[in-house]
Amino acid sequence: MVVRKLGRLARSVVVTLSTFKPLSDLGISVLSLSEQGMDFTSPMGKVMSGMAALLAEYDREHPGQEI
Repeated sequence: MVVRKLGRLARSVVVTLSTFKPLSDLGISVLSLSEQGMDFTSPMGKVMSGMAALLAEYDREHPGQEI
């Protein structure tokens, strides 16, 4: 599955985690055009997907505020 940005696939940590596992079980990989080269199936990729989800969730809950 190709997405423009990981934060657009799922805008919360819970949704991200509940989306990646079923896709992985079906043999479906996620490729993000913004986070090119990130292997979301590797241990570091899983950490990065969680961090991206945290940032997307923060962005959604606090529009206009910078981190």
